[in-house]
Amino acid sequence: MRYVLAFTCEDPFMKRVSLVIAFLGIVALAGYWKFSQTEEKIPYNYKGISEYQKYSLDKPDSIMFCGEIVPVTNKKVQKRLDEEMYRLTYYRHNTRILIKRANYWFPRIEPILKQHNIPDDFKYMAVIESGLSNVKSNRGAAGFWQFIDNTGRSMGLEINNEVDERYDPIKATHAACRYLNMAYKRFENWTNVAASYNMGIGGVERQIRVQHVSNYYDLRLNKETARYLYKMVALKELFDNSEKYGFPEVGKRGYGEPLKSIKVDTAIVDLKDFAENQGVSIEELKEHNPWIKSERLTHGTNYTLKIPIHPKQRVEIVEDNDSTTIIRILKSPTGSDSLPFDSIPEDSSSQLPLEFLPEGHENDLYLEQDSGTTAKEL
Repeated sequence: MRYVLAFTCEDPFMKRVSLVIAFLGIVALAGYWKFSQTEEKIPYNYKGISEYQKYSLDKPDSIMFCGEIVPVTNKKVQKRLDEEMYRLTYYRHNTRILIKRANYWFPRIEPILKQHNIPDDFKYMAVIESGLSNVKSNRGAAGFWQFIDNTGRSMGLEINNEVDERYDPIKATHAACRYLNMAYKRFENWTNVAASYNMGIGGVERQIRVQHVSNYYDLRLNKETARYLYKMVALKELFDNSEKYGFPEVGKRGYGEPLKSIKVDTAIVDLKDFAENQGVSIEELKEHNPWIKSERLTHGTNYTLKIPIHPKQRVEIVEDNDSTTIIRILKSPTGSDSLPFDSIPEDSSSQLPLEFLPEGHENDLYLEQDSGTTAKEL
């Protein structure tokens, strides 16, 4: 053994390796000693945490939900509402994403709620259900309003091997309104209507009957439904007092891009060809029409397809209302749909490229091509 060690130590290569290992060991020991002698500790207060700490969650004196009083003086209500408010204000990156989506979708959902005489506060239900995304749950509920297929069909949505209108946010909102009105006829109370959307009309009626209590805030419900209304109320409080909670972006410009609408009045046997004729890919077509499941539309002819508008197309606003901006694509003198920006008269408000549309129109989702144009003619 002594002979081997002696031989190893005399080997030039092994000597260099030993020196390197010794040097690294000395550096490591020196670093550990220096760190252990440091009196100043690094505070756990980086910018993100300090941002969270800026905003106090003072209890609101009063909150109304759908015109009904939320009993914030009740200790149980206070506790549950506080929990939901802290979740929204602590996980700020998630909340900001929801706000961006809401800024885009709320102006499109609100007129539909009003049309069906549904309180405006129910727009927060779509946020709770899906985060304003076309998601599908492990139970088969789909779309903004998370309909299962049977309920969706009963509320007037078309669901088959070609089309699933649960993924059409506008049609699904109309369907949700029909359900909410049906539930209100049973409860005559919007708070219980909200709870029934989560656990079913029969489920809420059963709990009212068993517990001999009709007030949502006094009912003992499953964990998900027990939190459901508080999530909606917390969102309402945050949106109504966005500056207080540090979300100044509420009400600002959201996601989206300008689209035109093509009304389908005949069967489309090949959507790839249709998309190509519109100057878009099949991927773009399905991205903006997520309710299309197949490569064809042959079961019906009452559809409206959304197509991206070329950024340099000239448009004229023909009609404007709460939910839809009707436009006409203007032709250049050469017959092209596009014109260079420097050829647009500065004082022509009716012939502006989309980037210069009047404020509030830049991101309209439902921009409709000349109302007489149909897929058949195209």
